[in-house]
Amino acid sequence: MEKLLVGGTPVGIPNALAILRQLAGALDYAHSHDVIHRDIKPGNTLVSPEGVAKIADLGIARVLSGTLTQTGAVLGTPAYMAPEQVMARRVGARADQFSLAVLAYQMLTGHRPFEASSATEIMHQILYTEPEPAHAANPLLPVAVDSVFQRALSKGPEQRYGSCAEFVAEMGWLLVSSRVPKSVVARARPQADDGNNPNDAPAGASLPVPAGAPARLEGRRV
Repeated sequence: MEKLLVGGTPVGIPNALAILRQLAGALDYAHSHDVIHRDIKPGNTLVSPEGVAKIADLGIARVLSGTLTQTGAVLGTPAYMAPEQVMARRVGARADQFSLAVLAYQMLTGHRPFEASSATEIMHQILYTEPEPAHAANPLLPVAVDSVFQRALSKGPEQRYGSCAEFVAEMGWLLVSSRVPKSVVARARPQADDGNNPNDAPAGASLPVPAGAPARLEGRRV
């Protein structure tokens, strides 16, 4: 993933959505087994030349039914940590969703939503400031997508989406609907997003989602 983000250039919308859907599927699968990654960032997300995305390094993952890491310790990468991580509070699945939203924002705008010269300043921003609207950072994005990031990057975990897939599906709908004819947008909105909607992955996308293939998790077992 780090190679895709070199130079601060946004990743194309079709490619970004293809990758994010896979990562969201992997995280939701882990969460369904009570595993929280806690360190989602470019260095821990791998993308093959064929467009298959994987999540690596479960080194600081936490199992909700037990404790694998020191209680009360601030663990993670500052720029991608959720507010509850910054405050060393108990984290759940929505902390990973926050980190995925940071990564999504970076992919679509070319820079992170929280940036400063020191880790302390970054953590202060995460706790107390709102990021620049995504459409202002990248005018090619629709204004409507700002509401999705606002929710996924909420300071309180209870205000975020119910799952990572729900977050990415909502964002994908808004991004794609802004790029297709109004007659298509006027049709009934899909009730669920299984990652295989042809409107979500325009023909010719260089990183298509493999049919029926959930994203993969790689790393140490927990």
